[in-house]
Amino acid sequence: MKIVKENLPVIIVATSFSGIAGTILLKNLEVILALKGILAVVPAFLEDGGAIACRFSARLTTMLHLGKVELEVIPRNKWVWKQIVINFVHALTLFSSLGMFGMIVSITANMSYTCALKVFLTVLLAGLLLTLVISILAYYLALLSFKIGIDPDNVLAPILTSIADAVGTASLTLILSFIMSL
Repeated sequence: MKIVKENLPVIIVATSFSGIAGTILLKNLEVILALKGILAVVPAFLEDGGAIACRFSARLTTMLHLGKVELEVIPRNKWVWKQIVINFVHALTLFSSLGMFGMIVSITANMSYTCALKVFLTVLLAGLLLTLVISILAYYLALLSFKIGIDPDNVLAPILTSIADAVGTASLTLILSFIMSL
């Protein structure tokens, strides 16, 4: 019963974040459709952001449960910083390959090589921005849930994946708008 009490409100909040992601997509549909390769990568892009957050939070909560990581506003533990570096290594790998896929889609859709390059840069830079934000959120949400006595394993995955959807969509449209203005 404890898991239901902890998880149900989180699922309701998580649904709101997913709705926000959809709203952001709708409000920016014109700029997204300008580069077809972006539209092709949106589902994988959002999933990858959630995966990075969940991997980090799962490892972090394990270390919190084992007492190997302290509750600190500014983490001093080298292990935490190593995990954040790993998040960015994963992000570089994932979002580079996803950007290449977006480039291929753009080229096969008869878009120029310049547009294809814009797709790659958008996906890579937006992915790195997403990783930064979601890493920070994962750290603090894990600490908060642990501190207030809610089992992070029960709540972090649904909330982080939904937040990653909203932040990922915002990152993608923000970077895309910037790159299209160049």
